[in-house]
Amino acid sequence: MSHFRLARGLTPLRQLLEFVICLVLTVTLFRTWHLENFVVPSGSMAPTLLGIHRDVACRDCGFAFPCGSGAVDGFPAAEARAVCPNCGSTENPLGALPDVAGARLLVSKQAFRVRAPRRWEIAVFRRPDVESKVFVKRIAGLPGESIQIRDGDVFAQGVIQRKSLAEQRAVAMVVHDSACVPDSLAASAERWHGDAARTLWQRDAGGYFHPAESATAADDQPTGPDVDWLTYRHWRRQPAPPGGVTEASVEDDCGYNQTRPVEEPAQIADLMLACRLRAFGRGELWLFATDGRDQFIAKIDPHGRRVRLEANGHEVAASTHAPASARALLSQATQVEFSLFDRQVLLAFDGELVLAPYEIPASVLPRTPTSRPLGVGSRGLGVELTELRVLRDIHYTHPRGLASRWALESPYQLGADEYFLLGDNSPLSDDSRFWPSGPAIPARLLVGKPLVVHLPSQQADLGWGPFNIPQFSAIRYIR
Repeated sequence: MSHFRLARGLTPLRQLLEFVICLVLTVTLFRTWHLENFVVPSGSMAPTLLGIHRDVACRDCGFAFPCGSGAVDGFPAAEARAVCPNCGSTENPLGALPDVAGARLLVSKQAFRVRAPRRWEIAVFRRPDVESKVFVKRIAGLPGESIQIRDGDVFAQGVIQRKSLAEQRAVAMVVHDSACVPDSLAASAERWHGDAARTLWQRDAGGYFHPAESATAADDQPTGPDVDWLTYRHWRRQPAPPGGVTEASVEDDCGYNQTRPVEEPAQIADLMLACRLRAFGRGELWLFATDGRDQFIAKIDPHGRRVRLEANGHEVAASTHAPASARALLSQATQVEFSLFDRQVLLAFDGELVLAPYEIPASVLPRTPTSRPLGVGSRGLGVELTELRVLRDIHYTHPRGLASRWALESPYQLGADEYFLLGDNSPLSDDSRFWPSGPAIPARLLVGKPLVVHLPSQQADLGWGPFNIPQFSAIRYIR
């Protein structure tokens, strides 16, 4: 080794300098051809990707949520408060909270050169009218399609575009988290409650518990048809009297949007029930969901691994040999997801579909908003529920008072290499619906696909002025 060093005439300092130069050149070339950094500038993709914001923890229920940075209309900055999207508490001061920088994205510039972009994935791009700026949105329309937004959903060629379970998870927004219970509200304001006068459902450490009932029938099923329902009741907190609530349907609220005016919220029917569930004893588990027009009940027999889906009282799908995850309910806590996104019923255990997706037929019947859209029922079965949450799909809005309304009132025909892009935070997103130069983004202006959120930071004052501290726990892969 010493002979090699003498022959090269290298000192340790020169070796270090050469290493640093090579590293810088390698990183520069790699970034030029493969990866690029991008900072999210706004809240148009919230809560999936955040612009400058403040992290709020509700003082009443403990629910954590991001709120866009800025002044709140009608309040001095020091007195501004955020409304908790989980419990409705208004006692959450914003003025003293530090700003958190927009998400830093690592973008693959080669992804869309290797393959064509897919619907529902996120893309970084440039607009034809302002090619100097870079934007980030979700792809909703593909080349050659006729795109229209109706009732909050995306249609292509007149057909509603549905999401897979993974895609639903990527866009789902939390409406309620049962683990975050407000201290200031009476027990009567509980979101989940047993329907029967003598219900066996009971609150249990952030979740719910139902004991097993004795089975006497020959097939070990509980006698009688009664189902003990635990029903979700959505409500809004009232300013007076203190602690009062009023039942109401779910709306497209977004906790991020409180520092900017939004139009009247839209009512939401596309909901998901998600929880961890363990069953014991003999009997059936029933899951209920309604969009205000159609009613669906999934009936699960864990012992027999039988699953049936009923729509408006009629069986529409069944499996007499459901995946092993159905029986696993009896031995371990299983992630259960039951959703009505995009006029489609999905039921999954631990990420595995238990039944084939059921496409809800189109209907001309009116939809009646409901404050009780979801339920969990026990027919003799013992049930432990934890991490119980209600989530909603993105509802693409039709804001009034804007001159450009692409694909809202009538379909828009995309060209052979054009894409239609939408923001997840629909009420405040400046996207293909409203661009004055037109809604289409040519393929040549797609910069790439975001891969990860890396090294996000939060501002703190360490005594000598503001300082950005990295939040390593927020690093994550982007779906």
